[in-house]
Amino acid sequence: MEKPIHVRFAEFKDRNHLSNQKIREIAYNYAISVSESARTFFTTQCSISEHVFYKVLEYAIICKLVDKEIQDRIFLKLASNGCRRGGKDALKASKDKKDRILQLQAQYSLFLEEHIASFSEIDLFQICKEYGRDKMSVSEIAKRHGTSIRVIEVLLNKGLGVLFDTYFAAKNRLEK
Repeated sequence: MEKPIHVRFAEFKDRNHLSNQKIREIAYNYAISVSESARTFFTTQCSISEHVFYKVLEYAIICKLVDKEIQDRIFLKLASNGCRRGGKDALKASKDKKDRILQLQAQYSLFLEEHIASFSEIDLFQICKEYGRDKMSVSEIAKRHGTSIRVIEVLLNKGLGVLFDTYFAAKNRLEK
């Protein structure tokens, strides 16, 4: 049985010594580059193989480490590069690959939603406290809670939003 996408992604990052931030950076810079040899530049610059480079782009999209605009630019660039090298057959292969990546993205999003929903409000505040007051890193918090860095990033954003809303609601009540 194939491992879930979030497990494969975590193993890939560990095996290749890549962080979410580094993956986001590579994907973003590739998407905005105008060079036709950007792949070669990034594989050399980051000391990674072509295979790892393409997996970086896939995981950046699947795990939503880049926004929709960057995602679309990556797909367009990959398709045009493929067509330039392989013609119509490459265009079909590129479309099939895009469809597979978007299907994996949907699966990952569903997993993320379900997993995030399993954290209580108390867990949310504990994670915010560990990050803010205890100055733990996101990876330390992820290990402590047995989850991924991406889940902790989402939970921190959600938790901080709740804390800010609570703070402003309390402040407004005090001022009345």
